[in-house]
Amino acid sequence: MALRRFFLYFAGIVVCFLLQTTVFQWFSLAGVAPNLLVIVAVTAGLLNGSVPGIFCGMACGLFVDCVYGNVIGLYALFYMLDGYLAGLVHQIYSPGEEYSIPLLLTGAGDLLFNFLYYCAEFLLRNRQAFGTYFVKIMLPELVYTLLAAVFIYKLLLWLHNHPAVQGRQKEEDNA
Repeated sequence: MALRRFFLYFAGIVVCFLLQTTVFQWFSLAGVAPNLLVIVAVTAGLLNGSVPGIFCGMACGLFVDCVYGNVIGLYALFYMLDGYLAGLVHQIYSPGEEYSIPLLLTGAGDLLFNFLYYCAEFLLRNRQAFGTYFVKIMLPELVYTLLAAVFIYKLLLWLHNHPAVQGRQKEEDNA
């Protein structure tokens, strides 16, 4: 069961990374694309707990670090933090038809990711135009990511609850 879930999330990370870096670049709104990897990291943490959220976030971040990053581990740290914080809610959240909690966590994760990115890439280099960055980058990306999260979260939730992924665990629980 854990191996199936691992491969499911790994495939989800690869697909979302490819979509984020190729297809959604063509459909960018206001010059930004949605951050699909935040959605995957937050969903992994929310549905499975902090430790799977951390590992999923690390994998998401390492993909981005290896392709686009100047420093290996910076994006991994940001995505790991998103997965960990979403995993803290795992104990009190039961997935169902209510989508406000996942969307709220995805929005908070995207804002946290962009704020940390601003601090690491701009603030430390003495570029302090946070208001411009917030209005031109953070808000449009937040809106676009939340629109994408509605569909991607439903897909990941369906895959999480799918009998092929659950395997024998449900059969053993019923016995």
